[in-house]
Amino acid sequence: MVKTVRLTNCTVYTPWDTSDSLVFSDRVVQVGGGLRGDAEVDLHGALVVPGFVDAHAHVRSTAFKLATVDLQGKSREDVVGYPRRASPTMNGWVYARGWDESLWGGGDYLTPDEIGSESPVLAVRVDGHMGVLNRRGIALARSIGVEVTGSGLVRESELVKLESKITESFDPSGWMEMAQEYCLEKGVTAVCDIGQPANVEYYLRKPPIMRVVFSPIGLTRRGWRTGE
Repeated sequence: MVKTVRLTNCTVYTPWDTSDSLVFSDRVVQVGGGLRGDAEVDLHGALVVPGFVDAHAHVRSTAFKLATVDLQGKSREDVVGYPRRASPTMNGWVYARGWDESLWGGGDYLTPDEIGSESPVLAVRVDGHMGVLNRRGIALARSIGVEVTGSGLVRESELVKLESKITESFDPSGWMEMAQEYCLEKGVTAVCDIGQPANVEYYLRKPPIMRVVFSPIGLTRRGWRTGE
């Protein structure tokens, strides 16, 4: 059984110095020095840094973003293609965010006919102030009293109203673990999760796979001492 691993041929950054090797088990045992490990890994010049700590994160928001179709920075062709291939994840809707027509050489907004799909689709612009619906989405939005323009656009307060309907039954449970895995992939090994008090129930049911310090919002309004 391997108890310790020695990383060699690398640049190890610490808060106080750099080195060319590191020995670890479930914690860092030695940076530099001559201690041998049970196994040795040549990193071929790679950079090794401590895990990052995000002091102000919103893990549920990250989970929510992972559950949506990310259109940010994509071409018009990609933007219209992604929702067509996506499966509904939000109350039967395909919910996409981030398209930006200014990246398309001054092109016009998306149109309902461009965004096909048999499922209702809401594609929100990168600024978050307006979105465009496909034909199925227009019909459903109007059926619940949301004002939609003739070109399939929904704006400001009407967009907020529609988004609240689409996301009201969103269950973040499975996505919360995916959000933590996403953080770990980026080298973020600990976060201070700023969230609603009810979110702590998730962590009580399923312990996090990374280090999470939970900081609930609004505790002072509930009369709880926070030390602020």
